[in-house]
Amino acid sequence: MSNDKPFVNEFLLEPRPAALRLGLPTFMMAAVAALSVYDPGIAGTWGVWAAVAAVVLSRPWRLRIDAPFLLGALLVAFAAASSLWSEFPDASLGAARNYAVVVVMFIAARHVIQTIQQLRTVAVGYLTGCAVLVYRVWHENAKQVSGLEGGRLDLGGLNVNYAGYAFVAGFAMIALLWGTKRRTAGTRLWLAAAGASIVLGIVLSDTRGALIGLGLMVAWLLMCLAAKTPPMRLLVATVLAGAAAITTGAVDQASLAFENVFGRATGDWSGRLIIWPVARDFWVSGGNFWFGSGAGTFQLSNYFEVGAHNLILELGTGLGMVGVLMYVAVLWASLGKRAAGSDHRAAILIGCFIAASALSYLTGFWDHSPAAWIGVAVFSRLGLLDKDPAAHWSAVKPGAEKPKLSRAERKWLDGVQGSPRLSGR
Repeated sequence: MSNDKPFVNEFLLEPRPAALRLGLPTFMMAAVAALSVYDPGIAGTWGVWAAVAAVVLSRPWRLRIDAPFLLGALLVAFAAASSLWSEFPDASLGAARNYAVVVVMFIAARHVIQTIQQLRTVAVGYLTGCAVLVYRVWHENAKQVSGLEGGRLDLGGLNVNYAGYAFVAGFAMIALLWGTKRRTAGTRLWLAAAGASIVLGIVLSDTRGALIGLGLMVAWLLMCLAAKTPPMRLLVATVLAGAAAITTGAVDQASLAFENVFGRATGDWSGRLIIWPVARDFWVSGGNFWFGSGAGTFQLSNYFEVGAHNLILELGTGLGMVGVLMYVAVLWASLGKRAAGSDHRAAILIGCFIAASALSYLTGFWDHSPAAWIGVAVFSRLGLLDKDPAAHWSAVKPGAEKPKLSRAERKWLDGVQGSPRLSGR
């Protein structure tokens, strides 16, 4: 009998080491992930306390004070400090509170996720939120959908663009679940069903940024299939070029040539070509370039009373270049090469998230979205693929170095495979 890997019945019957158990904190964070999608308001009030409780219940003394933690905390502190020079200090303190809420969720998710099983569980929680949101979109607009009436659908208490952006990030979660475990017929079926429901949600939301993001993710996967290694530098360079183009206004008018392709053509990308120049002028005027005019103040300061609809411009007007650099540093530290580890799957999957979410950041309000920060937290833990216990169940190739197992894992595997001393090996 081969003992390269345990049989399924043995795997289910034998006790697992603590490192491979899910535990209550994991399910709490999965619930927070679901809330962040279909009801960010509740996530911001009650979900954040669930995230804190998850940390308390999962050995808080082992909380990692790493670069994403420090940079996230620094961003919150700087947003709060901006109230000192803000014309609207209450608004700046409110924005700082919003940043604090999402950063706490971000830190909690990164702390709780210690194994691939936990990573996948939180991702499933996110997809559960997407499923509930699809039902909510359909239910609240049943008459309009069934009658095939035109126009965008409405959601009580939730911006429809938020739904679209959350949906397309959910498609990246499907890619994560597809790429991090051996796929069975049942797994393929339910992931395909989840993908179909999310596509329906994106179509119903009629959010062009989500539609483009879905196309970019598919294009990224095709590029990964054609290339020997994931072209991550090309993807990052493309996103940075898009951010620079919007921030400087270099392609404002030229971009209108493509507006008809995605439907709902308005001649100004639904007002974005009106508000972006206002945000640019506001950022560089009045000595606001380096430190901004105070977090969350741009919407109160412009004639149209709307936000900048772009991450760089929204941060730049409120927190200046310093705030922009802080936020980008959080994303870089969370999704960079060091976070991905050495497994090529991690680079492909992080690329899926970047491609799918790029337009959410570049054309919408996504800087303090709970769904956005949960997504970054989940994909920032893909370095765990290097430590995936599933890899230990396969036969080691000749000449390859045997992976190092923890004492708990050795004890568990000895119990599944039989003790070498008792079996005479």
